[in-house]
Amino acid sequence: MRLAVVILIFIGSLTAFAQGPGDLPDVEIQIVNPLKVTLPKAERNFTKVPALPIEPITPPIVYDYSLIAFSTPTFSPPVRPLRIKPPETAINSPNFISAGFGNYISPYFRGYISFFPVKRTTIGGINFFHNSFGKGPVDDKNSSSGSTLITANIKSSGKEITTEVLGGFEIRNSNFYGYPPAPDVKKDTIGQSYKTYFISSAISNTKKSDFNYEFRPSFSYLTDDYKAREGDLSLLFNSGYQMKGESAILFKASYSLLSRKDVSITSNTRHLFKVTPQYQFSPVKNLLARAGATVVYENDTIGKNNFHVYPALAATYALGKKFGLFASLLGDMEKVSLHSLSNENIWLNSSIPIFHTNKAFDFSGGINGDLGSGFSFVSGFAFARLKNYYLFQNDSLNQAKFNTVFDDVTRSNFFTSINFDKGNYSIRIRGDYYTYSTDKQPVAWHKPAYRLDSYVVIKAADKLSIVPRFIVLGGMKAYDFTDKTEVDLPVALDLSTSVEYNFSGKAGAFLKLNNLLNSDYQLYYQYPVRGVQVLAGITWKF
Repeated sequence: MRLAVVILIFIGSLTAFAQGPGDLPDVEIQIVNPLKVTLPKAERNFTKVPALPIEPITPPIVYDYSLIAFSTPTFSPPVRPLRIKPPETAINSPNFISAGFGNYISPYFRGYISFFPVKRTTIGGINFFHNSFGKGPVDDKNSSSGSTLITANIKSSGKEITTEVLGGFEIRNSNFYGYPPAPDVKKDTIGQSYKTYFISSAISNTKKSDFNYEFRPSFSYLTDDYKAREGDLSLLFNSGYQMKGESAILFKASYSLLSRKDVSITSNTRHLFKVTPQYQFSPVKNLLARAGATVVYENDTIGKNNFHVYPALAATYALGKKFGLFASLLGDMEKVSLHSLSNENIWLNSSIPIFHTNKAFDFSGGINGDLGSGFSFVSGFAFARLKNYYLFQNDSLNQAKFNTVFDDVTRSNFFTSINFDKGNYSIRIRGDYYTYSTDKQPVAWHKPAYRLDSYVVIKAADKLSIVPRFIVLGGMKAYDFTDKTEVDLPVALDLSTSVEYNFSGKAGAFLKLNNLLNSDYQLYYQYPVRGVQVLAGITWKF
């Protein structure tokens, strides 16, 4: 035991001596991991699908409003002082006859008789209208007038093509009663009558598709009591091809051949050919635009150029759900003929000059919208440069007749229209303010400076319908060759009312009251209108 203790003490002394007092030896430890995980390349048997971009809705959502591209036409006064407008009765049955009688010895007939039963793909019939006045505002029978129209039509709708044929004739007669006061003017020496014979046809596709078309040829022949003769052959073609979304190609072409003879005109042939291609597209949301041009060839003798190119641009832009903007920049060669002039003014002189109106520049723009509760409005501005624009002026030797004078006119027009439709009530009010800048004439003869047209439709179920109407025309001027002065025509105020009452599904009565203010206004100098006009009659449906 003693020997073992001595040996342990000796070994501990050696260890302590080798380490030194309080030092520990440096030790370095390395951990080495020789393992390496190696995986083979993955085989991807699919292609990652990228995220779809945001796409617009096709077809785009279109709200229920109408954007109107307004273009001011050449003004034609709507007031007809010598005849009462045919009633606007909605006839449920295609066959009906209306007959009535009024003051100024004014018989009235209107009706339609069908060739075929109602529910057929082929329809057609005869339509007739007559209204005349045995007396007028000047010397009773010397200011009589009348109008008669008879037409026959047949329309057949097949699976692919729809065809239509229309023919008939119209007689319009009046007297040149705008003469100075004279005791011995004979009615037979101042009479005038226009007779028009016409026929037209149309071919179009029955079902609406991506490609739609219509071809309409027509011929009309007009004569009067003073050896005037005019034939009008017209061809019209309209087509449109609808592409993706709002895109479309529109194409319109027309040709007119006018041949006229008169007292001092042996033969006068006029050609008018027009082509208007347009492309419709929507470059941005809520914007719908049309871009194109109108190419015209004509051989009118006025002016040096026979070939014309006009812009045909139009656009509408929706401002939210209820409002929108519209604008157009157009040009055209507006057709003018003895047909159109005599419809506007029946008291024309013989052998008057007639030329087409060169609408070199026609801009319009404005805003429209829905005001809620049945109210809507349209308001805007139009500006046009009209070359060879016709004006009516009293003849210097016989002021009861009118000549055409031509001038280059700049016309501007501010307009506002307010509409109301709700239930059994409808209201239309439109106001226009015109300015005319002439080059040669002192003023624009017989053109109004302002116009207000308003009417109300009141319906009580299917029994009663009342339509009052009020028209104001003012600012018109004429030239008196006797006094050699300009004349301001009095403001035209015309209040009228139409009343219709249905006793049953087959019988009804109507009453029309014109010029209730008993005004003797003049739309054309020396031609006052009739006073209060009363027309009453009955309607029978069968």
